[in-house]
Amino acid sequence: MPRSIVTQEPIKLPTELKTFFDNPPLVGTELRDDFENFLLTIATPVRPVDAIEWLLVYDVVCLSWEIRRERLVKAGIIELKRIEFINNPAARAVAKMTTKNLYKAKGGDSSLFGKKDPIPEAEALDPMYWMVRSFRSEGDDIDAVDRRIASYEHRRNAALSELDRYSESRARKLKATLDIVDGEFTEAAE
Repeated sequence: MPRSIVTQEPIKLPTELKTFFDNPPLVGTELRDDFENFLLTIATPVRPVDAIEWLLVYDVVCLSWEIRRERLVKAGIIELKRIEFINNPAARAVAKMTTKNLYKAKGGDSSLFGKKDPIPEAEALDPMYWMVRSFRSEGDDIDAVDRRIASYEHRRNAALSELDRYSESRARKLKATLDIVDGEFTEAAE
C-alpha cells in the first residue's frame, strides 16, 4: 500500500458534491482510484470548507492531472520516434557513423570500429543521439505539447491564486465575526 505524503487525517468529499465530481477527466488506462486519491491528497492540507473551495481544489487537481498527462505524451512522442530510428537500418548506419565520429572527437581509437562492430545493438549507442534525433524530427509536436503544458500551468496557477484569495477572504470574515462575538461578551461582562 503506497504511503501518503499527507500527514493530516484524510478528508472525504462532501456527498452533495459527489455527483459534480462523478466524471473525472480520465483517458485511456488512467484509473479513477488514482485520480480520487490524488484529489483527496491535495484537498487534505487545504481542508476545503465549502463548495467554492472544493470547486477550486478540483480545478487545481484536474489541471495538474492534465499536466501530468501531457508530460507523458511528450515522453511518448520522443520514445516512439527513438524506436522508429532504432528500427530503421539507414538511421542505425548514420548513428554508428556519428558514434564513431564522437568517439574520435573524444580522443578514442576509431580502429575499434573496424571489421568487428563493437556496437551490435542500436540500444548500445549514445542515448543522447536518439534524443536529439527525436527532438529534431518531432520538434513541432513537442513544442505543441510544451505550449499545452504551459497553458495548463498558467490556468492551475490562476486557480491556486483564486483559492488562496477566497480562503483568505473567508478567514478575514470569520475573524471579524469572532471579534464581534468576543466584543459583545466582553462588554456584557463589565
